[in-house]
Amino acid sequence: MRKKEWFATPYLLFKENMELKEIEALIKPALLKHKVELAELKWTQEASMRILQCAVMFEDGTMDLDTCTLIASDISPLLDESPLKEMKYFLEVCSPGAERELKDDFDIKRSILKEVRILFHHPLEKALEWNGTLMDYDGVTGLLQVQIKARKKLLKFEKENIAKINLAVKI
Repeated sequence: MRKKEWFATPYLLFKENMELKEIEALIKPALLKHKVELAELKWTQEASMRILQCAVMFEDGTMDLDTCTLIASDISPLLDESPLKEMKYFLEVCSPGAERELKDDFDIKRSILKEVRILFHHPLEKALEWNGTLMDYDGVTGLLQVQIKARKKLLKFEKENIAKINLAVKI
C-alpha cells in the first residue's frame, strides 16, 4: 500500500473539515499537558483510509510509545468535540522519527553535536551529500565534521546551499 500525502488536495474536502492550524490550536492543551512539541501535523492517506498524523517529541527530540498513547487518548476527545467528528479518519500520534528532517533554524541549532545527513544544492568538496557531526550553525553558515578515510575534516557550508538536512543514525 502506497502512502500519499495530501499536498495537492485541499484540506477542506468536506464542509465539516478543519484547517490544520485550527486542529493544531485545538490539540495544543494536550501537548502542553505532556510537555511535548508538535513536530508535524498532516493528513495522509493509505488506500481509502484518511489519517490525521500528529508527530510529537520532547524538547530533546526524543519520544516513547507510552507517551504517544497517552497523548492520543487526550487528543481524541478534543477532536470528537470539533467538526472533525463528522469525518471518518484515523488519528495517529507518533514520533517524528530517528532520521527526521530538520525543518528550520531552531531544529538545526538544536541538533548541534548530533549526527546529520546534508544534501547540498551545489557540491561541497566534490560531493552533494555528506554525513557527519554538526559542530556549529548560526543561521547563515555551519560547520560539519566529516570523516574522510582515517582523518576528520571540518566542512564549512552556507544555509542557502542546503537542499535537505536530516538527523542521521550512526551505525
